[in-house]
Amino acid sequence: MSQLRFKVVETAFDRKALKVEIPKERPSEYFGKYVFNRKKMLEYLPKKTYDALVYAIDNKEPLNREIADSVAAGMKQWAIDNGAKHYTHWFHPLTDGTAEKLFSLTCQSVMACQPVALLRWLMEHEPDVLSRTQYIFDVKDYIRFRLTGEAHAEITDMSGSNLVNLHTRQYDPQILTLLGLDASISEKLPPLADSFACCGRVTAEAAALSGLREGTPVAAGLFDIDACAIAMNVVDGEDIASIA
Repeated sequence: MSQLRFKVVETAFDRKALKVEIPKERPSEYFGKYVFNRKKMLEYLPKKTYDALVYAIDNKEPLNREIADSVAAGMKQWAIDNGAKHYTHWFHPLTDGTAEKLFSLTCQSVMACQPVALLRWLMEHEPDVLSRTQYIFDVKDYIRFRLTGEAHAEITDMSGSNLVNLHTRQYDPQILTLLGLDASISEKLPPLADSFACCGRVTAEAAALSGLREGTPVAAGLFDIDACAIAMNVVDGEDIASIA
């Protein structure tokens, strides 16, 4: 597993560049051919959906779930008809500026894989699970918790969670409000720790289960992307790291 990324890079370098044929037609004849424009909308969407979507676009109004699902179904069929073998649809809905307000605090957009998105899903679909949750951890924070019995959230990992105000380096209740998350979630967020901080020592129970020596200090750790950048000596704004 440790060699997997190197093998991927080797394979990528071994690939030959594909020959790209220059289209014979004038650009005006094929420009926008694969764009789901209003002409395509009219062809692939039910009239009710088309009218609602055009109105939303022209008047900067939000779409309800029923219309959004109908748009996604129409776009999927259009993509398949154009030869798509794999398909995903990611809506960036028109909002009241929530995304911009959130970005001003966390310096990032929301991704479906982030804790905030998962927490919102749990809140809406499995609230009983969330009510029984004691702590909200990233993976390495949970492992460290099992080793030491002490709850901490490492700052570099949490900086990419959309739960931390990057200007203050602290959790921010305003973020929960913007995302429509229950305020009680703040009680489940462990104290933040710097990556170099000692967050406890291996307990006797963890030592017996893991083979590690009891009392071994356990550091907070580091977000993998940050660790890669440091390993490549990318430590200021003049350098760029490319991580495969």
